[in-house]
Amino acid sequence: MENGRAFTSERKNLIVRRLKDELILYDRKTNRAYCLNRVAGEVWGLCDGKTTLSEIVEHFQKIGEPEIDRNVIYLSLRKLERAGLLKNDWPDVERITLSSRRALIKKLGIAATLSLPIVTSIAVPTPADAASACRHNLQPCPHGNTQCCSHLCVAGFCVGG
Repeated sequence: MENGRAFTSERKNLIVRRLKDELILYDRKTNRAYCLNRVAGEVWGLCDGKTTLSEIVEHFQKIGEPEIDRNVIYLSLRKLERAGLLKNDWPDVERITLSSRRALIKKLGIAATLSLPIVTSIAVPTPADAASACRHNLQPCPHGNTQCCSHLCVAGFCVGG
């Protein structure tokens, strides 16, 4: 992967909110929410189409975080790409020198694993689904079948809908 390549984050249809050290992204088109830890959120924010990979690495060096090196940035970009949060295609990240997250943890040491990027995604119910009085799959139904949208309560949990 070339150092001069700039990355562009997907920002269309997104609502972005910062909560302490995390960045919450809500995609209005897919009804998915993404929670990015501090490292992944900062990398995503730097993907403005102008900032190169080398400049992203330099940014973390300047703010006094040398443990966030090229491999951590690669891992961040790979996670962002897999979540659909990057616009541009780029060479297969699997071919980088980083063999795995486990190898990176060994290299960085246990204490530095807090610097690893985390991107979590969840499906968010539409307002109509959220307002529904019936309970969905795997929600508790202590009062039986009538509480479940599927009308099927098994062992105290709704199944099938």
